[in-house]
Amino acid sequence: QQWKQLMEAATGHSRPDALWQSFPAWQQTPGYINIGLILWLYNLARGWDLLEFSRRRYKMLGQDMPWVPGLNGATARRYDLGGVAEQAGMPVEKMIGVLEKAHSLLGDQDDR
Repeated sequence: QQWKQLMEAATGHSRPDALWQSFPAWQQTPGYINIGLILWLYNLARGWDLLEFSRRRYKMLGQDMPWVPGLNGATARRYDLGGVAEQAGMPVEKMIGVLEKAHSLLGDQDDR
């Protein structure tokens, strides 16, 4: 229960994967951004202090690894993600803002 409470306090969700099913597969997302995975990693870093784990996985995005598919959120603002955000029940600016915050926290120093 303590783990759920920590996650809820940091992210507003009791599980790090709470939003995973809200987003389409990365292949169906403009820019091939793996939004579900990015938000999961971002929540792990914030809720359970798994920052290094999350950074390592985030860095694998875009490296053509089957278990970490798709691209990171560095270019989220370049794409029309309105339909994706609407499907997830989230305002598009909020979703893009979260992707940018995740990239800032998890991305390479050179990409921030």
